[in-house]
Amino acid sequence: MSGLPDHPNIVRLKATYEDNEAVHLVMELCEGGELFDRIVARGHYSERAAAAVARTVAEVVRMCHANGVMHRDLKPENFLFANKKENSPLKAIDFGLSVFFKPGMVVDFLMGLSNFSVFGVVL
Repeated sequence: MSGLPDHPNIVRLKATYEDNEAVHLVMELCEGGELFDRIVARGHYSERAAAAVARTVAEVVRMCHANGVMHRDLKPENFLFANKKENSPLKAIDFGLSVFFKPGMVVDFLMGLSNFSVFGVVL
């Protein structure tokens, strides 16, 4: 995440610190819950609402790739709403599997959950 500029749809890393047992990350607070949970609670999304979510996900991917970052674990559980409002901003989280890449690099490995992963992608 430190390789990415501030973006309204990516959770911000506020601070980091390390002790003898762990590295601690202080992240922006997102109180609206996961995209996955909101989809389940609704039962369905209108085409317009689904398009707005897809647009946000595509923008996050575009911005990450423009900055040489591959998330590698995109799934509904890794998008949080900033608050509980219906029109809350959606934010990408969990860059734990992300890597830096260069254009033309061939990616031929699986990461994350197999239901959401793609392999053999040429960027």
